[in-house]
Amino acid sequence: MLTLAVACSGDANVLVARPLPLRTLAVSQDVVTGTAEIQALQTQLAQGPSPFQGAVLDLGLDDVFATPTEIASGDFAQAEAAARGLRDLGLVHNFQKISLNRLPMTWDDEAAFAVIVRNLEMAARSAAAAGMRGLWLENQMYGRSVFAVATDRSFDSDEALVLKRGSEMAAALVRGFPGAELILLWGYSEMWREVCIMGRPLPSHPYALYPAFLDGLRQGLANGQTRLIDGYLPAYPARAAAPFQMFRSLVHADHNQLERAWQPDVVTHWDGLGAGGPLLWPARYAVTCDAATSMRLSVPLPASFGLMIDYDMDAFMNPVPATVPRPTTADLPRGIAAALRSTDAYVWLYAGASSWWPAASRPQVPDSVSKAVLDAQAQVALDPVGWPQK
Repeated sequence: MLTLAVACSGDANVLVARPLPLRTLAVSQDVVTGTAEIQALQTQLAQGPSPFQGAVLDLGLDDVFATPTEIASGDFAQAEAAARGLRDLGLVHNFQKISLNRLPMTWDDEAAFAVIVRNLEMAARSAAAAGMRGLWLENQMYGRSVFAVATDRSFDSDEALVLKRGSEMAAALVRGFPGAELILLWGYSEMWREVCIMGRPLPSHPYALYPAFLDGLRQGLANGQTRLIDGYLPAYPARAAAPFQMFRSLVHADHNQLERAWQPDVVTHWDGLGAGGPLLWPARYAVTCDAATSMRLSVPLPASFGLMIDYDMDAFMNPVPATVPRPTTADLPRGIAAALRSTDAYVWLYAGASSWWPAASRPQVPDSVSKAVLDAQAQVALDPVGWPQK
């Protein structure tokens, strides 16, 4: 589908056409893993169509790609065959989960990374054989950060090493799955916001080395058809239309448009490694970093957006003023529709307290939430013109 969006140039309004992807991905804390669970998902889908066009799955690779055990061709053949069957049931944009927090804390472990690089190539081959669209690179750290600067080395030397590893890993993914899409939970966007808007020094940041890792990924992907996508997890609590102009501009590193679209009381989610949760943005746009740092972190990527269906602002450590609206299920169709009108690729819906899938340890997502996904898609199909919005 194509949509016409109004782009402003000086005093003139220019109509431009761009593709409007109506693609939603289902993501749960209980990831469907292995042959039996994928087959159970097939049974669920056979009983009725899914509101989604894809899902984040695990063939069984996520637990082993960063271990000393080498993945061999055919190790996951049964799971691959089961995943291929999902395509006939409507889930055609599926992604293999790869958790970067499983990487060794020591980037200079040559032997460990030699195995990891080989395993990532095999994991990519397996995802391709499963008919998947690409890999879901979960960069969020839990309790530790592989992207923090080591105390016994300089920031510059650590950056150079992490860039090298990122390039090696990306090249392996390209060899295993040419043309794959790689979705990150966030790209340069959040690091620019954290450093250049929130004023956090990059070298002491828990994700200090993450930009160098992204540089390495881009270097390793440079000669292939693989696309690196910013999944923009921070949009978790967003339900109104206007903030997505800001998010899209941030991911695209269009800071002039970001300043024009800026508004107070915007809340996003931040993984603070111990103090995470909702983050209230400053009321006014103001860049606090130097020009060189801003340019270093101003790398545009295609934008996707994550919404957490059961987001609770009061359940996290970062407090948010009571006057800021809380997301509700009733607001969910509007939020999903706004995300769909702003995305370059996907909108993914994360279930934390519940699950989209059968045989999960959490209760299944209520029917009202699945209906909200369908309602949002119907809204956008009837009224696709939606970005930029005044």
